[in-house]
Amino acid sequence: MTLQDQCNCEVLSGTAVAAAGATSPTGADAGDIYVNTSTGTIYFWDGDSWELTASDDQQLTSFTLDGVSNILTLTLENGGSVNVDLSSLSDTLVDTNTTINSFAIDGTNTNLVITDSDTNTFSVALADIAAAINTDDADADPTNEYNTAVGLTGTSITVTDAGGTLSQDLDGTFATDAELAALNTDDADADPTNEYNTAVGLTGTSITVTDAGGTLSQDLDGTFATDAELAALNTDDADADPTNEYNTAVGLTGTSITVTDAGGTLSQDLDGTFATDAELAALNTDDADADPTNEYNTAVGLTGTSITVTDAGGTLSQDLDGTFATDAELAALNTDDADA
Repeated sequence: MTLQDQCNCEVLSGTAVAAAGATSPTGADAGDIYVNTSTGTIYFWDGDSWELTASDDQQLTSFTLDGVSNILTLTLENGGSVNVDLSSLSDTLVDTNTTINSFAIDGTNTNLVITDSDTNTFSVALADIAAAINTDDADADPTNEYNTAVGLTGTSITVTDAGGTLSQDLDGTFATDAELAALNTDDADADPTNEYNTAVGLTGTSITVTDAGGTLSQDLDGTFATDAELAALNTDDADADPTNEYNTAVGLTGTSITVTDAGGTLSQDLDGTFATDAELAALNTDDADADPTNEYNTAVGLTGTSITVTDAGGTLSQDLDGTFATDAELAALNTDDADA
């Protein structure tokens, strides 16, 4: 006798009904049976859906966890069991309530390395730490506040800061060693004493240089700070603006050198102080004594706080103390400008 004859119902089969509550296939009468041929599960039509013919309410009796394989085994009351692989949930670190033993910077100066009591190490990028610091200067970048290098490439002077490198070609403005060496220094008067500086000095805020042609003076006020001006500086700028802390351009306009920062552009005319190529070319340098060693300065230096200039006539010295700030005086300045 078939199941259909025993239950006096229609028996359907297939894989369409895979879970309780399914509403397809439709058209069945209440009590009809559906057998899932893939799982062997039997469902009955209760009038509007296919439902399980019975439910299993057995309880768990125990469970165990294999710490090596991370397999959780559940034991049921009828003697059956189910295994669950928990490997995907396992953490690679074991928490053993360790304590921090030490911390240090690694050999590349890029990471803070923390070592715990189990000798585990953890690295934190210093860049992440720096980014988290509130330096209250609006950009969290401490590298854009100062120049990092100054140099000479060919006839160009270069200045480097966090914004990059600026370059200014000085050719055509100042004479190079080769250009000086090529000068005809025979000036036809056979008087070697009128070829070099005879005095250098400081009058107020002006530097003076004297030779046979007279005395030249250049006022440095407004260009270099005196001790009194440095002492009177209020370096707390209170604006939290890092863009006004450094020069953005250096250039040459005619015979004037220009320096630009966030406050604008300053200009200083060098004419009358340095010779241009045109002025050098126009010189009558035939001095008739055929002695090239007495025509130009041979050394410039700094002794203590005094600047020294040496030529064939000897060495002149001018004490700059009280006019320009020394390294020690600069180091003693309170440069805390409130924006880091």
